[in-house]
Amino acid sequence: MKTFNISLVHGLLVLLLLTAFGCEKKEENQKPTVSFLQPDSNLTIDNDTLIVFIAEPVDTDGTIDRVEFLYDETLVHTASQAPWKYEWNVLSEENKGLHVIRAIAYDNQGAAGESEIEIEIKSYLSKWTGSYEGTSHHWIGSPQQVHGEWQYVVNHYYNDVLAEVSLSSQDSCLDFTFTYNDTEVFNNYGLKFLPSGTHYSNWGGGSSYGYLQINFDTDSLHYNKFQKCGIPCNSGIDFIIGKK
Repeated sequence: MKTFNISLVHGLLVLLLLTAFGCEKKEENQKPTVSFLQPDSNLTIDNDTLIVFIAEPVDTDGTIDRVEFLYDETLVHTASQAPWKYEWNVLSEENKGLHVIRAIAYDNQGAAGESEIEIEIKSYLSKWTGSYEGTSHHWIGSPQQVHGEWQYVVNHYYNDVLAEVSLSSQDSCLDFTFTYNDTEVFNNYGLKFLPSGTHYSNWGGGSSYGYLQINFDTDSLHYNKFQKCGIPCNSGIDFIIGKK
């Protein structure tokens, strides 16, 4: 009759069990990925607007828990469900400069993946800077004797005009340099403009007053200046010139 060594059998069983469990490989959690569906990177903005950032997270072995949006490393929004988006109401004068927007996606096990885009925000005034040229209309009205009688006469004359428009050192303002007939130079500094591209200012009162209106329309500059003197005389400059 054959006999078995119990210790040997026990050892073989333990070895088999260790070998079997050792073949089992624990799968590692895969990090999620994320990309921006909109907007495009390297976007330049020069007006007050609403930007909608939409991220697309993907997790191949689990689910997305949340997506965080960071503005220059500051957390500004957390989306916990699709659509994974962040809406930013951009005020161009307050947010001028280059900014980085990051989206970080977290899966159900806490792993994270991220993506980023760059956006340059310029002053809303920057789209109107540059050179404009054309013909300016000047007029002066005053009482004059005509054939021995006093009449109010308006004299008109025209000049070639070049206008240089640049950003002012003052917030929300533009500086203007006008050159008439290549010699006469006239400056307007620190004129405040609304995001609509309009400026209006006035001065004086009573019988002596004036106003200045300027507005931009696509690639043209509209200029209208009126001055009334204390005596019955008026003068003005008005023109529409195009961007070079």
